[in-house]
Formats: sequence, C-alpha cells, structure tokens
Amino acid sequence: MSAIITGIGSLSPYGTDHSEIVSALKMERVTIQPLIELWPHVKATSVAPCIENTQFLAPDIPRSIANDALNLSYYVIRKALKDAGYDPEAVCRDSETGPRVALVSAFGATGMDAHASLMNPDKRSSPFDLLKSLPTAVTGPLATLLGIKGPIHTVQHACASGLRVVTQGMDLIELGRADVVICVSVEKVLQEIVGGFDAMRALYRGPNLEHASVPFSPHRAGFTVGEGAGCVILESRAAYFKRPETQQRNYGIALEYADYSDGHDLTNPTGEGGLASLSSVLDTLWHRYGICPDFISAHATSTLKGDAIEAKVLAECERSKDVPVVALKRLLGHSVTASGIVELILCLYMMQEGFIVSHGNLEYDPDLPPINLPKAPIRKPMTAFVKNAFGFGGLNCVLGVSRYV
Repeated sequence: MSAIITGIGSLSPYGTDHSEIVSALKMERVTIQPLIELWPHVKATSVAPCIENTQFLAPDIPRSIANDALNLSYYVIRKALKDAGYDPEAVCRDSETGPRVALVSAFGATGMDAHASLMNPDKRSSPFDLLKSLPTAVTGPLATLLGIKGPIHTVQHACASGLRVVTQGMDLIELGRADVVICVSVEKVLQEIVGGFDAMRALYRGPNLEHASVPFSPHRAGFTVGEGAGCVILESRAAYFKRPETQQRNYGIALEYADYSDGHDLTNPTGEGGLASLSSVLDTLWHRYGICPDFISAHATSTLKGDAIEAKVLAECERSKDVPVVALKRLLGHSVTASGIVELILCLYMMQEGFIVSHGNLEYDPDLPPINLPKAPIRKPMTAFVKNAFGFGGLNCVLGVSRYV
C-alpha cells in the first residue's frame, strides 16, 4: 500500500515557507499565547496563533460558496502541486493525467453559520446555505475549481482525520484507482468549536501559559486549540518514474498504516486500538522492510486521559520502547482535524533535514509509564519515522514513512 510523497504545502503558526518552518522547528519556537478575546461562556485561556485567511481567498472562488476551509484548502493544494512539479491549472484537466488524479479532504466544522441560517425561521435562507452546510462543502467545490475527474472522498475521522486522508490516498493508489492523490486537511477555529471543547473541559483553563500545552507533564490540564492546513501529494511508482525530471524530488515514501478502533467509549479510550495500530505498523516496517523508525511523533494533546493512554501504548508496544518520542503540540497546539497532516509535514521536514526536536524542559509525569522523550535535540541522518493520530471514539490511525524510495 506504499505511495511516494512528492509535494507538500502547509499553513500553520510557523508560516508557509519551507526554510522558515525548518528554522522555527530547529529553534523549537513555542507559539502558544493567551486567548485575549474570550467569549462570555468560554473559560479556556490559551490558543495557538490564528491564521488570517483573507489573503488566501482565490479570485476564482465565488463568494457565494467560499468559506474558510475551502480558501485554505485551495491555497495549500496549489502550493503542494507546485512543489511536486505539477501545474495546478493543468494537471487535473490534462487528457492523460486528469482522470487519474484523486482528491481526499477533511475539514472541521465549516458550514455551521450556513446551517444555523437554515435553522433560523426568522432569517431568509440563501440557496447556497445548504451547499455550504453539507459535509461536501469543501470537497465538491475543490473538485470543481481544480477540474478533478477522478475519485473525490471526504473524511470525517475526528482528530485522526488529517492523517487518515493520507492513508486513504494510499489505498486509492494501491487499488489502482488513481496515480496521483491530493490529500488535504484543514482546521479554522470557530466559536462553536472552542465553546464545545471548553464545555467538555478538554481545553486548558489555567492562568500559567507555561502549562498551557505540556504533553505528558504532571501539569497537563487540557489542550490548546489552534489552526492549520496541510496538503500532501501522493504518487504511484509508475506515475513517479514517468516523470524523469522530478525523480530526485521526493520527501519519502508512505509505507504502511493501520487504523484499529477501540470500540469502547467516545472520550475514554482504552488504548487497545492504538496499541494494535502501532504494533501492526512497527512489526510490518521491521519484518517486511528491515526498518526501525528514528522517532515516533505522538498524538499527545496534553489531556489527562489521552496522554496517559498513549504513554501506556508506547511503553507496552515491544518495538517502540526505546524509540525517541516527539510531541509537536507543545510547540503548535492542537489543530484538531488538521493536526495529523500538519504534524506529518513537520516530521517530513525533520527527516529530510536530519534532526528531531526535544521535549524541552518539560517535566514528565512520574505516574506515567516511562517513554523516551529526548531532553535535547537529536541531530543525525534519519531514515524513517512513525506518526500517531488518535481521535474521539477510539478512532486510531498510525502511519510509517521511510526516507528512501
């Protein structure tokens, strides 16, 4: 089920430029800041910087269907296609490649405003409100804007959605249904999202900003919500090797994934599905490819139960016990639907540049089973990594990536 990663585009508190992102990562710049404009009913006190998306509104997106997720998706997709060596205006419309290009997208709660308008008997509904409130509010318009002729899929996999769009793209290539897959996921923070997570007491509410996003720490008390957008271009080997001018340009190969569910509870995971997913990927990497990953990028949201279960999974999985663990949400917060793909892109940069960020000076909760959290940055050539993404309802997804095609 492998697929070559030929292009990436991202938008996060670290910006969009490759060199700027790598520089910020190497500096381990923490972007968490106070949540100044609190809504009256919200008690959360911290946030990752919001993305101003107005500058990314494409002139060819009609305002009648435009929304934050569509704008941001379109921006990072075009950036990723250019990075892969494709012309965004032509690749999906070309008579040869067009029908073989697929799209898999995921997004947060975009469309809530339109849905509220439809439900308000005192407000006249726009004919576009229904279109903007549907689960296809991003995927359909994107296919139209880009001229995609192949399969188009929408993923709703909670906080594992960002990684799940990539694994679903791998499936499309493995099944021979596409040669090129555009995998995109975005999250634009809305009042309803913040309010909902806050009502669940999932967000950090304390006064100390240094304790706002602290994975695996005894001070963790909820995650810090953030925004992000990411796109990864996947290609089959046949499509990749047909383009000799780009054969030296790739970020690695997505080799194996697993996505087992807990089947237990909406917000109280057992870790059974996470352990099965991680063990399956690590065992396959070793037995089939002889690969032991250089690091594991944890989901690590800074919640009491979530981090405890993930630490248990990492400690119990035989092949992960000594592998360094990276917790990127301490730097960028939790971009929810987009977190899996944004963090995957950061991991691709780290593998390409040959470094692993540290866990900083954060304390480790002594009540958790021990895992390998580096106290200092690691600099060495990297060959592979594993990315975890776990969502509400025990929706677990784990992906293994190698540097060499």
